[in-house]
Amino acid sequence: MKILFITKSSYPTIGPGTIQLLRFLDSINGIGVDPIIIGRKGTTCFDGKYPFIAATILPFKYPAAVIRRVFPDLMYAPDPEVFTYNPFAVKKAMKSVRWDDIDIIHSVSFPCSAHLTALKLKMKTGKPWIAQFYDPWVDNCFRHFDTNFFKNLDLAHERSVAENADAIIHTNSTIIDVWAKRYGEDIRKKCFVLPMTYEKEKYEKASLIQPKENTSKIIISHIGGLWGSRTINDIVYALNIVKKDYANLEDLMEVRLIGDVRTNDAELVKKYRLDGVFNFVGLLPKEKLTQYYLASDAFVVVDAPQKNNVFFPSKLLDYFYYKRFIIGITPHHGATAELLNDSQNIAFRNGDVEGLASFYRNMITDNTILLGNDIEYYKKFSSQRQAEIYSRVLEFINCNRK
Repeated sequence: MKILFITKSSYPTIGPGTIQLLRFLDSINGIGVDPIIIGRKGTTCFDGKYPFIAATILPFKYPAAVIRRVFPDLMYAPDPEVFTYNPFAVKKAMKSVRWDDIDIIHSVSFPCSAHLTALKLKMKTGKPWIAQFYDPWVDNCFRHFDTNFFKNLDLAHERSVAENADAIIHTNSTIIDVWAKRYGEDIRKKCFVLPMTYEKEKYEKASLIQPKENTSKIIISHIGGLWGSRTINDIVYALNIVKKDYANLEDLMEVRLIGDVRTNDAELVKKYRLDGVFNFVGLLPKEKLTQYYLASDAFVVVDAPQKNNVFFPSKLLDYFYYKRFIIGITPHHGATAELLNDSQNIAFRNGDVEGLASFYRNMITDNTILLGNDIEYYKKFSSQRQAEIYSRVLEFINCNRK
């Protein structure tokens, strides 16, 4: 089955979405899929692996900087690529692709406008279309509109994708619930959950990793950046409560922050005199992170406070891989809470400082509670599982074409 994948891809740096796309393509390599990728000119990450058609993209770095200051809504309608890339990608695809050989169009975002490219190609060719999302669109809490006109335009773009795509892939069920409520239950019927995955080589080594034997001093690590409304505030406030019961708290536990450190975080820790508990390791190269994963007794994941967390927390892939207990600070409804509860880890709502403090006390008293999670949960994100789910998507498409 020949499938045309529509993506902007990344250049010169390969971003997380492109990495996941490459892993996904590797996963479906054995189920009879013959992919062709159309992406940004200059992209090299597909070279030698998959046929690639390069489309022009207009330079936009400096105009984008001006627009962000003067009229930022243009950057989110849905993104600059709707002007700088989409017209060229459509023209290139219509000229360079042998459409009689193509069975399915498959668009991948980010950017969201990749789906608008696919929509135009579907209208021109009549080919069935799969729209795959790694991040949410309208429900992305990091996209903000100042005017109702562009907010409504953005919603109209998403609706056009929801209604015209023959199948839709999201990373979690929470965003599917949101879409079904917004666009109707008929949309749910063509939605599939396909979470992210590991590299095959990394996955094959997972069996070698063993749970850590607890020591007298518990190490809890957050590995990755914290920005925006994702903060360590709840952790600091909770440990300030615990410190009243344990004057020697720094001898009992350590919170390691591996990643970018914000001035506000350091100042908050200093304000509550928790300098001895927190260890601001800072940003490290990827090859040095393994020792910090293995040295940890538990991990912490922090999400932005919101009604529903519709983001798949890619950080959890690494956390599950290293088989440590995971403590989540996240909205009650959402992908993170669902995954943590399902894997027998624990999730606290944003702002539940008392609950978090109570857990820390119990952990200090009996650290065996950090050994109760499902250490085999990483297997749910194997390339084999991705191939199985995608096979069902293709079967759904074929059944609806008959």
